Amino acid sequence: MSQSSSTSTLVLTAPGINVAGYLTSESGVAEGARGYVKALQHLNYNIALNNFEVAASRKEDKTFTTFATNNPHPINLVCVNADQLPAFIQQFGADYFKDKYNIAVWWWETPEFPEEWWEHFNHFDEIWVGSSYIQRTLANVAPVPIVVVQPVVEPKAFSVDRKKFELPEDEFLFLCVFDFLSSFERKNPLATIEAFKKAFSPEEPVRLVLKCINGERNPKLLAELQERANGLRVTVLDRYLSPDDNQLLSNSCDAYVSLHRAEGLGFPIAEAMLNKKPVVITGWSGNMDFNSIANSYLVSYELIANQIQVGPYKIADTWANPSPEHAAQQMRSVYTDAITREKMVANAFKTASDYFSRQTVGEIIQTRLTAVAAFNRPTSEPPTDAKICDIDALTEQRLKIIESGEDPADTSASKSRIRKVMMNFVEKSGYLNRIYSALFRKIFTDSSKIQTKVELIDSRTRRAVADADRRIAILEERIRELEKQNQ
Repeated sequence: MSQSSSTSTLVLTAPGINVAGYLTSESGVAEGARGYVKALQHLNYNIALNNFEVAASRKEDKTFTTFATNNPHPINLVCVNADQLPAFIQQFGADYFKDKYNIAVWWWETPEFPEEWWEHFNHFDEIWVGSSYIQRTLANVAPVPIVVVQPVVEPKAFSVDRKKFELPEDEFLFLCVFDFLSSFERKNPLATIEAFKKAFSPEEPVRLVLKCINGERNPKLLAELQERANGLRVTVLDRYLSPDDNQLLSNSCDAYVSLHRAEGLGFPIAEAMLNKKPVVITGWSGNMDFNSIANSYLVSYELIANQIQVGPYKIADTWANPSPEHAAQQMRSVYTDAITREKMVANAFKTASDYFSRQTVGEIIQTRLTAVAAFNRPTSEPPTDAKICDIDALTEQRLKIIESGEDPADTSASKSRIRKVMMNFVEKSGYLNRIYSALFRKIFTDSSKIQTKVELIDSRTRRAVADADRRIAILEERIRELEKQNQ
C-alpha cells in the first residue's frame, strides 16, 4: 500500500473504480484519461468520475458530463502527471488516497525522469503508463510496479469537407498536429516544414497543413512558424476545433506526418492510422509500440542530448533528431507510390484497431486488477507480535536441543515448524511484495540499459541506411540523366 493509504489490508470486492483526471480538457493527457474510462465501461465497472479542473488547455470536451464529488470505490485511478500532483491534492485533499489502492497514470517523453518528482511515487501503489518506452524510464527510479496499459483510441466515421477549412480540393494534403503547450521543440514542426520543402517543388500540387493550438501562449514561436511557412504550400491553422471538426480535418487530409523528437504515446499518430491515413513518423519513443516498417513510413534519426532547457525537459536529456532528408524521401514515397501506400494503410488500420480497442485494453485492465485484488485479499490470520514471539521461542528451543547433544535428525519437525511460521509471517507482512518489487526494478533497470545500447546501435544503423539511400538516389538520378543523353 502507498504511504498515503491506510496500513490495514485493502478489500477489493465489487468492481468499482474512481477515475480522476482532466476529463473535460482538450489535450493528450485528457484524451488518455477518457480512453481508460471507455475501457472500464466496456468491463461494466462501477465508475465515479472526478474531474480535475486545473488545466491550461480549453475545457470544452463533452464526452463525459456527470462527475462525482467523492471517490466511493476501493481503487483510485489518478490520470494526472507527477508534476501536477500537488495541485491535484490541493483540489481533492490528501484524504482522497486514504484506505484506497492508488494507481497513477503518468506520461513522460524522455528517458530521464526528473528527480524532483520522485517523491510523488509515495502516494501510489503502482503506476500505469501508456507505452513500454515510458515503462523503461520510470522503472529505473520507481519503488512501485510500472505497468503498461495503453488507453483506448477509437476510429470515428466522418465525411470529407475541405471547404470548411479553406483547403484546396485538388492538392494532396499532409497533416501535422501539435500543441504549443506540449513543447514546440519536442513536436518539432520546423523540421516538418524543412522536410516538406525538400520533398516537393512549388509547382507540385502537394500541401502541408499544420494544425496547432495555444500559439498565443508563445507568439514568438508562432511567428517563426508562420515565417517558415511563407512562400510555401503550407497552411497554418492555429485554433481550437471541436472534436468533430478535428476528425473532419483529419479525414479531409491524405496523410499524417510527425517528426517528433519524443512521444510518450502519440495520440495523433494512432488516430491517423485509425482514420486510414499513411503516417510518416520518427521511428523512436512511445509510438514504436504500435508502429513498424510494415505499417508506417519510419524516419531515421540520431539520439542527441538536449542543448537547452525546454519546459520540463532539461539540458542533456535525450531525444531524437529525425533526418529531414529521409523524411522528405518518405513523404515523396507516400505521394508517388499509391500501391505501397494502400498496403501500409491497411496494415496500420488493423494494428491500431486491435491494439487500441476497448476489448484489448479492457482485457489488460481486467487481468491487472484481478491480480491486484488477489494480492490484496485479506487473510484470516494477519501477522501479530505473538507470531514474532513464536519465531523467537522456536528458535530458542532449537538452540537448546542442539546444545543438549540430541541427534539433529530428531529436530526436523522443529525446523519445519520454524520455517512454516517464518514464511507465514513474511508473506502476510508484505515482505514478499517489497522483495518482488526490488527484483522487478532490477530486471527493468538491466533491460533499460540494454535497450539504450540497442537504440544507439539502431540509430547508427538508421543513419547508415539513410546515407546509403541518399547515395542510391544520386546514382539513380545520374543513370536517368545518362539515359536521357543517349536517347
